[in-house]
Amino acid sequence: MDSKKEATKPTLEEIMLSREIREQAEWEEKQAAQREEKLAKAARLNARLQSEKWALDKEINTQKRCDHQKGSNAFKKSPVPEYNIYAHQLPDGTFFIKCRNRCGMRWNQGDTREFLIRDGKKIPNHTGQSFEDMWSKLPHDSLSRSDVVTPAVGSEAPVSA
Repeated sequence: MDSKKEATKPTLEEIMLSREIREQAEWEEKQAAQREEKLAKAARLNARLQSEKWALDKEINTQKRCDHQKGSNAFKKSPVPEYNIYAHQLPDGTFFIKCRNRCGMRWNQGDTREFLIRDGKKIPNHTGQSFEDMWSKLPHDSLSRSDVVTPAVGSEAPVSA
């Protein structure tokens, strides 16, 4: 009987071979899972980029169609156009002009009819109106400023500059 038990008992080579086969299968499963995760990440990134592109195209089309006037969706418009825009001066002294309509278009100083300057890059101006064009259309009461608060000397209370 002892010879039968020893004959069915796996040898060291068989044990090592089965272990290598098992480890190889585990490694292949891990590699397949990593490939699937990379593909899923790429698909999510592609979907996000497509969504962002669609949203940007929609915003640009809205800004192209907007006339930046008060009552743009009203039944009757005033014969004299009243623009629904305002200008704001930042603490560094630069101005920007923004449309109060749903389009939310923003013109920065230096924007031309051909190009908008954003983060130091020139992008095509889809509105065809420059900063100077919009400045000339500003209503008289539409200028605002950001105040810089500086501490008073010898005091901890802030004082408006």
